[in-house]
Amino acid sequence: MYTHSMLTNFEQSSGEAFLQGMLQGMAAPLSLFCISAPPPLPKIDYVTLKMLDTKTALAQDWKRIGVDMQNVIDRYGKEKRSHED
Repeated sequence: MYTHSMLTNFEQSSGEAFLQGMLQGMAAPLSLFCISAPPPLPKIDYVTLKMLDTKTALAQDWKRIGVDMQNVIDRYGKEKRSHED
């Protein structure tokens, strides 16, 4: 396993120290994968949408929102009744 010495060289000028620090900072992301392989790329699933007119699309969206809200209200009522018993 690769380890990097973190010793400070006090004989360097401030410019040399800055340059060394900058180069080490730029190399740090590359050193992440010097020991192990990079993670696999995520799979991208493509979605095909059917085109709807705006009025129909909005109506469907509001219908889904209404159903979701009703489900939340029903669940809240059931939980409240179960805690009251």
